[in-house]
Amino acid sequence: MDQRNKCLGLDLKEAFDIVSIPLLLRKAEGLDIRGTALDGRMQKVKVSECTSKNLNVTHSILQGKLSTLGPTVFLVYANKTR
Repeated sequence: MDQRNKCLGLDLKEAFDIVSIPLLLRKAEGLDIRGTALDGRMQKVKVSECTSKNLNVTHSILQGKLSTLGPTVFLVYANKTR
């Protein structure tokens, strides 16, 4: 920057939330990842005695205390491979 070269800055604060699961799964297949790792994630909501049906999670990967693999999975996603 001091030499007036171009510099790119990225704010990755919410990067885990915008990960496209279908694209992530295609990239994982390209890295020869197979089996249940490619099953994706489902979620449901329960309020009192009412429970929603299971829905596929299409965006976002687990992060923080919920996932020790989250940063590694994000690197697979950010990799340029198709």
